[in-house]
Amino acid sequence: MTSDSITVKTTLTEETTWKLRFILNGITSTNGRKVDDILFVVNAQFLEDDGYEPPQGSVRQVSSQSEEGDTVEDNSCALNISLGRWQLSEDPEDRKDGLWVSFFSFFFI
Repeated sequence: MTSDSITVKTTLTEETTWKLRFILNGITSTNGRKVDDILFVVNAQFLEDDGYEPPQGSVRQVSSQSEEGDTVEDNSCALNISLGRWQLSEDPEDRKDGLWVSFFSFFFI
């Protein structure tokens, strides 16, 4: 690493925008279309709630889009998240620990 290099520290705060990628199956969009095998990409920020152990907080969507290779003919289905939560489990000895993200409220357009 040279002195000209910039080191970027990824965080679970609004300082870092994360790209979340996932596929949804068997869900109907708000305009009545069946959503199957569509790769959604959501840019989001994790906002930590103070005073919780393990660390946890809310998820704020920055933007969203569907990516190439989806099955929607006109590529017009987008995912909007209105309520998301995250929790970080930090026990390195427990295989099920890690970053858990839940979307409780989302809609398709």
